[in-house]
Amino acid sequence: MRNSKIKLVYFSFFSLAVSSAAFAALTEYKTDAGGIWSESSTWNVNPTSTFPNSNSVAAVGNTTNGGTLIVDGNYTIGAFYTGYSAKTFNISIEQDKILTLDGAMDSAKKVITMWSGGTRTDADNLTISGGALKLTDTSDTGNSTLVIDMARNNPATFVKYLNINSSLSSTEHLSFTGYTNNTAVANLNSGILAQNGSDTKNVSLSAATINMGGTSSKIGSLNVSNKSIFTLQSGSSIEIAPTSPLQTQSTNYSVLNSADSVININGAMNVKTIASTDCFRNSGKVIVSETGSLKISGSGWNNFNLYDGATLDISSGKNSVILPGSLRMSNKSTLILRGSNAINTSESDTCNAIIQISSSGGNHRIELYADNQLGSFAFASNSTLTILFGEGCSEFVLTDLSRIYQDGSWLGTLSERNANIVFENFRNDTVRIVNSDLITQGDLDRISAAGFSDFFVTEDGYINAVAIPEPAFGAAFLALVSTAFIAARRRNKR
Repeated sequence: MRNSKIKLVYFSFFSLAVSSAAFAALTEYKTDAGGIWSESSTWNVNPTSTFPNSNSVAAVGNTTNGGTLIVDGNYTIGAFYTGYSAKTFNISIEQDKILTLDGAMDSAKKVITMWSGGTRTDADNLTISGGALKLTDTSDTGNSTLVIDMARNNPATFVKYLNINSSLSSTEHLSFTGYTNNTAVANLNSGILAQNGSDTKNVSLSAATINMGGTSSKIGSLNVSNKSIFTLQSGSSIEIAPTSPLQTQSTNYSVLNSADSVININGAMNVKTIASTDCFRNSGKVIVSETGSLKISGSGWNNFNLYDGATLDISSGKNSVILPGSLRMSNKSTLILRGSNAINTSESDTCNAIIQISSSGGNHRIELYADNQLGSFAFASNSTLTILFGEGCSEFVLTDLSRIYQDGSWLGTLSERNANIVFENFRNDTVRIVNSDLITQGDLDRISAAGFSDFFVTEDGYINAVAIPEPAFGAAFLALVSTAFIAARRRNKR
């Protein structure tokens, strides 16, 4: 009996009349305080039966807070549904047991739905621990998108937490949905394997937060949108590696982060591409902490793209962000470097990363808070780059100020591209160019900084400039000269 296949287990705190019509012919099982799955005393059902089996649904814990349902066998069920008044409920899968959620039973493919609602402020917690939790769709294995729905009943005043400590896998694409930002949090503490055979699957977030743990997570692609937050925890790792053309992202990026969303990389993120796919498009904010790393590889276009006012904020150390392609900046994007020499094209000692500066969207910005070395800039026509020298940055080294980009699409020097560099908090003997002999006077004329003029290149390759005296200093200097002149004339008259 413990290995029975259950077509649907429907965890609900409401009548089946409000659920999907697909469940209408199914027997309803209920348990408020929980218990052992295979014991009849756990369930309240009409007609009486020992425990849920084929053509049945189950509801848990509407009138109690803190109940636990122990899954003591291998079962295939349809979905988890928590209820309107739910606060805390635990599902404990015994060691070496597998609980499978089969989306084939629901046309909306919702395998977990948290129905709780109202205007209360205390959080709702559904915790699944132990054993293994498997998500699938036997009606179309490998081709469906299963939904984790945490948006039901518009929970605007409290947070729904889905805590999965079990080993989690899915043969299908997964979509996590919330009602609004910061109200739906999924803690995947053991990570996830989203893969059917050798074919990896996509994970998407909409108005949801995912905190990813585990050391062996693997998915096909990541799509973070609609004020979502994806955090890879410190000490965790994930491989994002598509194995076929992406089915849920028309833009064909391995990672896609929208303008109002955040990706926090505190662990090791390895992103791969395949032919005809690009790697990373960020229109929001990506933060690589001191403990994080981002490594890009594959046969596609291995670029990191910043769009639409996006920010890439890096605090990690040397060679922690590997970009075999280039970092492309457009639409007023910002790169912040808080650690030294984080960006490189490989694990080499010399940093050769190329930063492409687009002409679209106006001024782009790089903020330096530590010493750094890069390969070069590749300027589009009429582009502008502002570089801020913050505290902690005493030297910024470029192999070349500007050069022809590898694919030949970014041609010419700074002056030939009619591009501009603006320095903020500029100091002499800070910017050094290795191949400084390639810099022309026309290039220097395209560089500006408040309080400086007449940029030139020193013998050591530093781009320096003549300091412009402050108006107050100039006035004081003229007053001093005038006073000295008058005193001298008085002495001469004597």
